[in-house]
Amino acid sequence: MSEDQTVKVFATKWALSKGILIVEGNEQPDGAFSWRSESGLHQWLKAGEWSADPAQAIEQAEKRRSKKLASLARDINKYQSKKFIVDTRQL
Repeated sequence: MSEDQTVKVFATKWALSKGILIVEGNEQPDGAFSWRSESGLHQWLKAGEWSADPAQAIEQAEKRRSKKLASLARDINKYQSKKFIVDTRQL
């Protein structure tokens, strides 16, 4: 794909906070994707953070959600098992 040919893709990098975004820009030779944001900043997505296929974008977003839920479950377990003890001998 030519670097001056723009395409619309689905950005999944921020799926858990902003949802799946549609951006227009250029696919890079290394699988990354770049575009200029509305504020004029050059933005980049690595391979795996975007998809040209909406079904694959949803799959990527659901995978991100599953990973986040697993991480939160580990954190919840860690905090639920935490025991608080006060050593009154030091008072």
